[in-house]
Amino acid sequence: WPPKERTGEPYLLDPGDGSVGLSLPALASSPEFHLLSRLEAHHFETSFALFLGQSEGEIALGGFNPRRASREAFSWAAVLQPSEGFWQLRIQSLRLGNATITCPGGCRGIVDSSTSTIGVPDAMAPKLTAALGQVCQGRPALELVVEGYNASSPIILRLEPEDYSRGCWPAILATKLPEEFSDVIVLGQPLLQKYYTIFDWGASRIGFTLAANTSEPADLLLVATDEELAADLELLPASEADSIERNILAAERLQAAKQRREDRFQAVSFWFFHGMLLQVIISMLFLISRSLRPGSLRQLFLHYSGGACNAEQLLAATSVVDANDVAGLECSICLTVDGEEALAWRRLPCGHAFHAGCILKWLHIEQRCPLCRKSALFAG
Repeated sequence: WPPKERTGEPYLLDPGDGSVGLSLPALASSPEFHLLSRLEAHHFETSFALFLGQSEGEIALGGFNPRRASREAFSWAAVLQPSEGFWQLRIQSLRLGNATITCPGGCRGIVDSSTSTIGVPDAMAPKLTAALGQVCQGRPALELVVEGYNASSPIILRLEPEDYSRGCWPAILATKLPEEFSDVIVLGQPLLQKYYTIFDWGASRIGFTLAANTSEPADLLLVATDEELAADLELLPASEADSIERNILAAERLQAAKQRREDRFQAVSFWFFHGMLLQVIISMLFLISRSLRPGSLRQLFLHYSGGACNAEQLLAATSVVDANDVAGLECSICLTVDGEEALAWRRLPCGHAFHAGCILKWLHIEQRCPLCRKSALFAG
């Protein structure tokens, strides 16, 4: 049970979070984790009531809500073997009109609000389903004869065809439970929607009365209008509840505004990053193109794409050498020095120079420098 200094905001922010265990104490790991025991420690009455409508539900702690019951009188059934922790009953028989279906040695019924159907033992399911047949054909009501409280007369829980059916077929589910539960009939939502049910763990009994047909909404908060009563029972004062609701609405608006800002920031960041990346790529391509001589990009493409390069194309990628720079220089291919009539010279990307005619013949054979063996396409 939350201490007084804690607020109810976490439960209000996410009211559908998790589930509440309402079994008997035997199924809890310790009394500290058993809600009913904690309620009893805070002087609540040892009972709670459960209402299940078609679209809503309500739980009343420490008693029951008279608005949910069609009459104040409850029919009481004894809880069978409460030491096992289940809200279970002794079912003497099942009746369909004049026909009676019995379990060998008797049946047990476990009330379970999380089951949407009536669950019957696997061996009983075919017989019961065949006996019910199509509900649309006007089958009889299903009656469960349950052992009463303190050896009183048995009580009869009656489900009309429209109560236990989904469409034209009965909502009967065959269950394959462990051997110790082979005689168990699971009494799920069809029964709890028909009957307003009160669970009294102090007296080990369950009470049934027809549920009132009401559309009034269930209360979402347990609120005490008396401040002193709220302090004694550790409930939520009405004034604090109103304040919390206003704070929650403000927090939701702030959260929505924050989410919109984050979405806009992510969109701007995405386009900014890709714009910067594109700018870097364009700058790199520009610098590479500036560092290469005319025709080098074409030769580079031909080299890496596997295209053929003839000697004339390679020669066009070389640079013309000034005659004064090679005066007295021997061509390494023909091993001659220019005489009075100077010949044209060409310089390869690696820096070595040769007679234009000599290097043209050489490049028909080998596309590398005759001296350093580097590529004749580009330096390096």
